[in-house]
Amino acid sequence: MATVRSVTVELFNASTAEIILNHGSLAGGAWEDNSQPQPGSTISRDSTSSYVNGTDDMSQALGGTILLTPASGGSISVTWSWPFGSGVSCTVAPNSLSGLAVTSAVFDQDSNTPILRVIVSTAIVIGQLIG
Repeated sequence: MATVRSVTVELFNASTAEIILNHGSLAGGAWEDNSQPQPGSTISRDSTSSYVNGTDDMSQALGGTILLTPASGGSISVTWSWPFGSGVSCTVAPNSLSGLAVTSAVFDQDSNTPILRVIVSTAIVIGQLIG
């Protein structure tokens, strides 16, 4: 597939908890370069996992969801959508996390290859960075 548009989802674990990938599903496009999320795989401390949702058709919508479960409990849902003719949007929804904080940002929004970066941190680390 000659990709003309793609969204890269980068998941960085900056916490002390191991993060388990529950599942990943797509609402549009395909996983590129065998980058589809593997249920049950883990994201270890200080490591990043990247997944690329792309298409070879400029007018095809992209989108999907990845569900993460930190070993310390709770869950994190990462959802993105990029309809043709609109900008990319994302929602990161933490649920019942214990001692963790989640931040996210979209980079290169004006390109055909935006990056959604999600960082899971130990809550106190976020407080130290701000303070």
